[in-house]
Amino acid sequence: MEDIDQLKAAHDAASGSTGPGRRWNTESLNRAAVVLLCAHFEGFLEDLFRESVASMENAHVPSGSVPRVLVMEALSEDARKLSQSKDMGDRVATLQRLMNRIRPFVDPTRPIQPGEIDTTPITRSLENPTTEKVKALYSHLGFQDILDGVSWRAAGNQSVRRNINELVDLRNKIAHGEREVPVVWADVDRYRKYVVGTSGILDAKLRDHLRSLTGANPW
Repeated sequence: MEDIDQLKAAHDAASGSTGPGRRWNTESLNRAAVVLLCAHFEGFLEDLFRESVASMENAHVPSGSVPRVLVMEALSEDARKLSQSKDMGDRVATLQRLMNRIRPFVDPTRPIQPGEIDTTPITRSLENPTTEKVKALYSHLGFQDILDGVSWRAAGNQSVRRNINELVDLRNKIAHGEREVPVVWADVDRYRKYVVGTSGILDAKLRDHLRSLTGANPW
């Protein structure tokens, strides 16, 4: 998160101090840091999901071990096009493409191959990484709620969920131009700790989950 560190350096330079106390003329830097931090978290979640799917593909796990919801959602783009197209030629071509993509998953013993699962329609739904959307994203990999148990000594699970949702809500208010939302750098520091802590635990959860499927550490 070098860009966050750079904003912090600019914040300290603008305020003329690194000690405690309220800083003036730094509100725009604080707001920018919140938006960037949320973007980093969203990007991490999307990358972790894509890398997890790629790990299963590269390990050639049997198609029967791939959650059906993951397969069906990966096919959703073609299914949507099929239902909406009014051109017969386009419908036939889309149906053929859809059948070709379904066929590899009919035999549950067949090893899946790289590139067979399109994660784009799935990660696109994340948009803002609220806890409910994080839960929904990783349900495609078989987790009932991947955020269950995410905690550490200084932060219980409810605190983790609350701070993630507060970060996303604050980011949305800033992005929508609300000016009456005060942001101090202490907020940025607090949210950053939750983003970093949560990211590390989710990374470990996915690593363990994939090791149980493939027999090897994915990263």
